[in-house]
Amino acid sequence: MTMKSGSSIRFNIFQKRTSIGLNMFMALPVRIDIPKDKNNGFSVKILADYSSDKQRIVATSVSVISDGMEEVTGTVMRSLRLREYVRDGVKRVVELMEDDGSLVFSGDSIEDMAREHIDERPADREEKLLWIARVYRFSEVTNGSPTQDVAELLGISTRAATRWIAECRETGLLNKA
Repeated sequence: MTMKSGSSIRFNIFQKRTSIGLNMFMALPVRIDIPKDKNNGFSVKILADYSSDKQRIVATSVSVISDGMEEVTGTVMRSLRLREYVRDGVKRVVELMEDDGSLVFSGDSIEDMAREHIDERPADREEKLLWIARVYRFSEVTNGSPTQDVAELLGISTRAATRWIAECRETGLLNKA
């Protein structure tokens, strides 16, 4: 599967379906391959998995491969945008399941699905809160900026997004962490 960011992900038989809450699951671990043209001539291979201790996706292995005689230096390592690579790499391995275990969707990003549902049913407040909570939780798990991601989803300020998130917490969709 090729990603918009230029990375690719590979699935293997050792993956497990990991719950990240709100009926969302991820097939993990995931191997993410970043081509050399995205990193000044260095290709990057990342293995990402869910850490139950940290309650988020973490890179468990990173390989930086030189294209020839280029040295992999500390400067090169610091220039890698690992958080971005991992986040982009796992976006499309999210699955949404019904309570009975049937698959609702797989392959689209949570943000895309949320945008579609919110646009289709703008008057359905409960549905909107559920999708806001899902975007927030996905952002939390992938080391993103949850409030900023909700603001971008809704096209509103972060202050307004904070009010929506507070409502999600009040309704029990998000735990008070």
